[in-house]
Amino acid sequence: MAYRKISSHTHTRIQRYLALKWTPAEIAKECRVSLRAVYYTKKNLLKLSQPSPPPIRKLGRPSKITDAALKTLEEQLLRNPYAPQLQMVRFLKEEFGIVVSQMTISNAVRKIKKGTSTSETRSDESKSKGGEEDSVLGILSCDEGSKE
Repeated sequence: MAYRKISSHTHTRIQRYLALKWTPAEIAKECRVSLRAVYYTKKNLLKLSQPSPPPIRKLGRPSKITDAALKTLEEQLLRNPYAPQLQMVRFLKEEFGIVVSQMTISNAVRKIKKGTSTSETRSDESKSKGGEEDSVLGILSCDEGSKE
């Protein structure tokens, strides 16, 4: 059987039913999820105070350019958008002592260009998700206006 990600709405329903002292079998039947999913959600709520575990950190080789250096490089690009990449290589070596190739600078510039639009949307999403839980197994605010 293939793994199917449980939606945040379903996690909320499971959490609500757990707070109402429903049995895991009843919750699984009502939410149309496996019994194992109910137990995992309950375990995560008790251990992590959230229904699903946090994402695993990024794998692979760590970047040579640190976040602080990337932010400074971005500010430098805002001041001089047509700066040659070799000048940026020298700038990173002088300011941060980081020795990188021109290709690394090219990848960093691409990352900066992509990051401006995606980082804003991610921060908006994280603000909207924050503060949803009252307690570990507490009842969340119900959708009173929704049809059931």
